[in-house]
Amino acid sequence: SSDTSGTPGEGYLALAVVDTGIGIDEKDHNLIFESFQQAGRGSTRQYGGTGLGLAISRELSRHLGGDIVLRSVLGQGSTFTCYLPVGGLPDGDERLAEKPRFTAPPRAAAPARKPRDRVASPPPQESVEDESARFGAVDTSDVAWPVGTKPVLLIVEDDATFAGMLAGLATEAGFDSVVTPSGRMALALAKERKPAAITLDIGLPDMAGWVVLDVLKHDLATRHIPVNVVSGSNDDGRGRRMGAIQTLNKPAEISDLRSMFTATADFLKPGPRHVLVAEDDANQRQVVKHMIESDDISITCVGSGERVLEELAGPTSYDCLVLDLGLPDIDGIDLIERIKDQLKQKSLPVIVHTGRELTAAETERLEHLAAAIVLKNARSPERLLDETALFLHRVANDMPDSAREILSNPKRLDESLEGNTVLLVDDDVRNVFSLGSALKRYGITVLPARNGQLGLDALGEHPEVGLVLMDIMMPVMDGYEAMRRIRADSRWRNLPIVALTAKAMKGDRQKCLDAGASDYVTKPVDMDQLTSVLRVWLAGRPRVPSTPAEI
Repeated sequence: SSDTSGTPGEGYLALAVVDTGIGIDEKDHNLIFESFQQAGRGSTRQYGGTGLGLAISRELSRHLGGDIVLRSVLGQGSTFTCYLPVGGLPDGDERLAEKPRFTAPPRAAAPARKPRDRVASPPPQESVEDESARFGAVDTSDVAWPVGTKPVLLIVEDDATFAGMLAGLATEAGFDSVVTPSGRMALALAKERKPAAITLDIGLPDMAGWVVLDVLKHDLATRHIPVNVVSGSNDDGRGRRMGAIQTLNKPAEISDLRSMFTATADFLKPGPRHVLVAEDDANQRQVVKHMIESDDISITCVGSGERVLEELAGPTSYDCLVLDLGLPDIDGIDLIERIKDQLKQKSLPVIVHTGRELTAAETERLEHLAAAIVLKNARSPERLLDETALFLHRVANDMPDSAREILSNPKRLDESLEGNTVLLVDDDVRNVFSLGSALKRYGITVLPARNGQLGLDALGEHPEVGLVLMDIMMPVMDGYEAMRRIRADSRWRNLPIVALTAKAMKGDRQKCLDAGASDYVTKPVDMDQLTSVLRVWLAGRPRVPSTPAEI
């Protein structure tokens, strides 16, 4: 049956499926929307199945701007109602905001060790990975969180020996600390407990540390938390561009680690943040000042490169530099190099705010020197607010209402993905339609392919592809074989591939990585997770305009 009034309000189509069978106990209402779970696990198994159908249907409806609602009484049957917007997808993320979503509660995390250890264990490895736990939705109730006046440092590190050393150095610097080896546990703790600072290892066992950092810095509830990145390889400035306050490479010297914690403690001390604005146009200076000025931000404006060097060599310790490249006396890019090399201000975040069209060579130089590039246009004031808030680690709740409204607008994230081309290899037309439609809202061009062989053919025809989303189970050529063949071709050896796995069994994640995947996402796809993964793997890749394929 169908109607257009439905409980979400006007403009929604309600499609109801009525089942007069055994019904579902109220305690199982959440459970049946979890993949590989069924209601009534006891003797009544003639009504069995994989449990994937409802989970996938729910995600498909959400991608289309709707939801699925269950009404059922045990012994009296069930009614599943799918609500979809009649006029297509709502603007932004307006998706039945008031509608209850029946998601299964995540499995509990393994109990933490005794409180004195303050080690948050990762969720247990089971035969089936829980997708909700894959992206930070884990139970943190058993974690012994320090109580007292000391700031708490969250240490995300899977090397127990190194984590213990970090905890000891943190204590010397005046911190209490909690250790977890799990990226998803770290995300949950950061969201719920709001640690004063985080030290993040990149090589985590359950998810890439870069994805953890991206999620932290794209959530208004956590983006202000200072993050120190400790990486096993040179990150070439990537951590700072993503919003980390400092990066260290392993193996790290004890003196460098001590300096890192001391600098973090100093950063957390109360007081205004200092911003230096270098702009020779008086009107532009006022625009920038008006956009980012507040009670906790002290702004100094200068109009030349020499004045920039004088200010940075003076007594004020600046937290951020907003720089126009067209200063009258010194080329902007040369000025940044002098700041980094001569003044040893390598950690100073530089936000380039320019109206000139950059050449490919200039863009490449700036990618290694600047924290962000904001082109002067109609949207640049909002972008500038976003970038300065990120690098100054401003708490969203402490900002003016107008600024908080700008930062909470989901459309502000579109630019980071806009203009990229993604190859989606999946034989299920429903997945291609729902996922492709969602990605196109971010300005991504999606090229569909129905199996691995067609995916290889599409790669050969479309050099603009910046990333591949690869389903695993497909006819003709499965995802494993397709990934192996992609990696065997020198043209695509470094092309990011994200495997799409349907509830990976234990060991399947490693099998995907061994076959050539850069990362993996489980089905039903969580769009918040996927967009974070895409931002991480598409960062810095060239964007080539192309004609969108029809999906």
